[in-house]
Amino acid sequence: MTIGDTVLTPPQLLALRHAPTPWRDELRFLLLFDARMQSVVIAGREPLLTRMKLAWWREALNKPADQRPKGEPLLSEVSMLEGVGAPLVAQAAELLVDAWEELADPDQVDAEVLARHRQGRGDAVFVHFAGRAGEEESLRLAGQAWSGAATDSQIPALPRSGKAFTLLARASLVEQSPSRLSMVRFFWHALTGF
Repeated sequence: MTIGDTVLTPPQLLALRHAPTPWRDELRFLLLFDARMQSVVIAGREPLLTRMKLAWWREALNKPADQRPKGEPLLSEVSMLEGVGAPLVAQAAELLVDAWEELADPDQVDAEVLARHRQGRGDAVFVHFAGRAGEEESLRLAGQAWSGAATDSQIPALPRSGKAFTLLARASLVEQSPSRLSMVRFFWHALTGF
C-alpha cells in the first residue's frame, strides 16, 4: 500500500487488516506519514535543511485543507480524512513532525533526545486512537514498543479493537531484533490474538 513513493511493510499491512474498519484509513495515513518523516530525517545531510523540510510539513498541516499545497499525495490524503470525520489526524501528523525533528541533528542526539523522539512518535500514532479505544495507557505502552522504547514483555494486552496496535508493536520488535521467538510471537498474535 502506497501514497506517492512511501510504502508500508508487510507486517504493517497485516496489522491494518486487524484495525477496526473506521480507523484503517487514518492509521494507514499515519504509518505512511511516519515513514515519510523518517525518510526526510535519514536523507538529511544538513540539520538546518532537514529542519526546514520538517517546518514546511508542519506549516502545510496547519493550513486549512483548501489552502494546502497541491500535488503532495500525503497532504491530499490528510485533507480527505479531515473531510470524512477525522479532524485530529493533521494534529497527530504534526506530532510526528515534532518527534522526527528531535533527530534532525545527529550530533545532538543523546539518550534523552532519543527517548523524547520515541515517546512523541508512539503517542502521535497510538494515543491518537485512545479516545475511541478507551485504552490510553495501554496504547501508550504499545506505542512505546512500536517506536523502540519498550520490550516485548512490556506490550500490553489490548481488547480486540486494539489488536492492530499490538501487531504493530510486535512487528516493530521483529524489525529491531529479528529472532525466531519474536517472529513466532508476532504471527501467533496475528492468528490468535494472544
